Amino acid sequence: MRLKRLSRKDELIKEVKKLYAGAFPQDERMPFGMLVGMMDEHHRLYALMEEDTLIGFVYLYQNTDTFLYYFAVAEEYRGKGYGTETLRLIRQLDGVENIALDIEEVKDNPAENDAALKRRNFYLNAGFHTTEIRYHFFGVDYEIMASKEGYAKDEYMKLAEKIWGNHAALIRYH
Repeated sequence: MRLKRLSRKDELIKEVKKLYAGAFPQDERMPFGMLVGMMDEHHRLYALMEEDTLIGFVYLYQNTDTFLYYFAVAEEYRGKGYGTETLRLIRQLDGVENIALDIEEVKDNPAENDAALKRRNFYLNAGFHTTEIRYHFFGVDYEIMASKEGYAKDEYMKLAEKIWGNHAALIRYH
C-alpha cells in the first residue's frame, strides 16, 4: 500500500469525494470543495492506494506538528490492517514528528458512543495516546488524541491557530 498525494485536478478526487460523503456524519464534514480549496504546501490530500485501487484517503495538515483532519478506509477494506498501515505511513512522511487528531468525544454512556469508542480504541491500538484536551466546535464535542505521549493543550492551541486560522477563536475548550 502507498500514499498518493493528490492535486486539485487529480482524477481520483471524485472517488475520494464519494468516500468522504459516506464516511463522515454531515455535522462533522466540511464542504468538500473547501477541503480541496485549502490544499497547499501543508494541507494535503492523500489517496490510500493498493496498486490501482483506492482503499481510502487522508486529509491532513502536514508539518512537524501534523493534524489529521479526515481519515477513512472504504467499508469493504476495513478490518484488514489498512488503517494501521496508513498511520504508519503518515508517521514516515517528511517532517512529521507528532500527529494530533480529534474524534467525537466518548461520553459516559458507551452504548450511545459505540462508534466513538471504536475509533478511540483503534487509535490507542495504533500507538496513539488520549489527552485531557476536550472542546466543542461547530456543534460537536471532540477529544484530542496524539501520537506523542503527554501532548498538552497549549501545543494543540498553537496548532489549532495554524489549521483553523480565525475560526480557532470559535473553539470552546472544556
